[in-house]
Amino acid sequence: MARLEKLSKIRLSEIFENDLEAILEREVEVAIQALLNLGEQVITLVRLPSPNTYAEIGKILSEAGILSKVEGKKLAAIAGLRNMLVHTYADIGYELLFDHAKDLLKDAPLIASKLLNKLEELDP
Repeated sequence: MARLEKLSKIRLSEIFENDLEAILEREVEVAIQALLNLGEQVITLVRLPSPNTYAEIGKILSEAGILSKVEGKKLAAIAGLRNMLVHTYADIGYELLFDHAKDLLKDAPLIASKLLNKLEELDP
């Protein structure tokens, strides 16, 4: 997340000028995957139903009261972005990706904190 945060503080034009688009894309992908992996770990340890898709992770965690409904929906949307990046379902513009990176930096720490707190409850 530190590299993503660093990238988010520079202007988008600088990202283009310095050929950093692929780095931005990769950092977003890695941050999302780490968050989803954390969610899967909580689901496994709490013995919740296994998700069939990454998008289901947020729903399962919110239904279990570990995340709020809003956070669960955000995590599902984040999973959708991951799928677009990894599977190239759509050609995502870097302007949009840059905006998503900034949103991710706002949402991910809160979601990760809740998930980490749950893990600490389970294994102090």
